[in-house]
Parts: sequence; structure tokens; C-alpha cells
Amino acid sequence: MSEEKEAKEKEKEEEAIERCKIAAEIALRTLIEECRKTSEETMKKFGAEFMGLSPEDVPNDYKEVLKVGLTREVCVDFRAIRRFVLSKAWDIMEKEKEPFSIAIKKAWDFAKIECAKLGAVV
Repeated sequence: MSEEKEAKEKEKEEEAIERCKIAAEIALRTLIEECRKTSEETMKKFGAEFMGLSPEDVPNDYKEVLKVGLTREVCVDFRAIRRFVLSKAWDIMEKEKEPFSIAIKKAWDFAKIECAKLGAVV
């Protein structure tokens, strides 16, 4: 395959990925806005499923999870880090009035930085 053809194929792939990201973002925003019309319990359940948590992993009070904070053990535990991130996202949604998709990204960014300070890669 020529370099020109490879470059065009790579460009097509990058464009397809970008369209996919945009479509996923639109779909997620629509889903979250519809879920916000439901009870807080439904929203928490959706968030937990979205994060790969089972119902028993969902904290009754996200503020308690945030109060404990991040430890190296939380950072390296699959469920614990997701429970923390979901709690942090919920906090961001309430305080900053951000949509779920932005709040979850901010929460993950926060967790990655803080866990790195503890010597744990998330």
C-alpha cells in the first residue's frame, strides 16, 4: 500500500472515530437528561450500572465515600475506585450543575491525578 493511500485510510479512520465520539456524547447527554427527570434513586442506579457497579456497591451517601477519600488501596481496587469516581461525579453534578458526562470525566481526571500522587496508576 502506498504512503498516500495509507495516509488517506488513517485520515478516514480518525474521522470515523471522531464521528463516533460525537454520536456517543449526544446519545449520553440525551440519556442523562431523560434520567434526570426520574427519581434520584433511578439516576444513582443508572450511574452505578454505567460504571460497572452492582447495586450493593452503590453508596447510600456519596458524601461518606468522599469523606474517606482516596487511598492507595482504593485506587487499585476495581470497584472501590469506581465507587469513588461515581460519588465524586455526583458531587460535581450537584455543586457545579454539570451534566453527567462532564462530571464523570472530571471525576476520573481528579482520581487519576490524586492516585498518581499516591503511586497508583488508574
